[in-house]
Amino acid sequence: MSLDAPAGTPTPGPVPNIDLGTTFEPIGFVPGRYAVLVQRNMWGAHARNHVSHRSNASLVLDLGADASATVCQGWRHALSVDGTSVSQDQRFSLQQGFRGQYGLRDGEVDVALTADESVCPEVREGQAPARAPAMTLRCVLARPRGHASLTAPVLLCEWREADDFARYAFAADGLAPGHWLVLGSGDGLHARATGKAISTDGAPVKVVLESLTSRLEHDAWARPLPRVENVLEP
Repeated sequence: MSLDAPAGTPTPGPVPNIDLGTTFEPIGFVPGRYAVLVQRNMWGAHARNHVSHRSNASLVLDLGADASATVCQGWRHALSVDGTSVSQDQRFSLQQGFRGQYGLRDGEVDVALTADESVCPEVREGQAPARAPAMTLRCVLARPRGHASLTAPVLLCEWREADDFARYAFAADGLAPGHWLVLGSGDGLHARATGKAISTDGAPVKVVLESLTSRLEHDAWARPLPRVENVLEP
């Protein structure tokens, strides 16, 4: 099936026929700005090693009524492993912009983008992953079900090129089924995760969600990393 360009006015598209579990209900797509900042402050133990993982990962996606699309992706990461025979410290910062178009297919949104520094200046410091030439997303607009702090529509997106490392940084644990990322409508969504780091023993993972009342900007990822074991500090 060919892609149909969205109408020039932000009227809802068809409701996609997709199972999003019990936490989200698919609704008709509306063009707009969708954004998320995921902050992690994880700590755990693996064998005799102590693992600390702190990160800020932000994704700002603009989907225009004219089928235009831009993304600014930012990521600040700090991982340390300390033990009797192991000492590891991995740190990096990156920011990268993408530009392209999107189309609707049976109510789902297919976004195809290529790297474009005019969207936001490129940053690549430390042990950052290699520059990505493209980004493709499959997205669905959805209404949350039973979320005390999440009531406005959100955009669920599958990031096709993301490996498990990147997906873990940008996804809010347990919020959506499968590999969906959750982006807030309007000013955006802030997710703060604490508990045990991946592949370690420790406290259960807890995610605190906040629908923002001021616009989440491209450089949200560049905020200072949370202090160890206290993600709720600004």
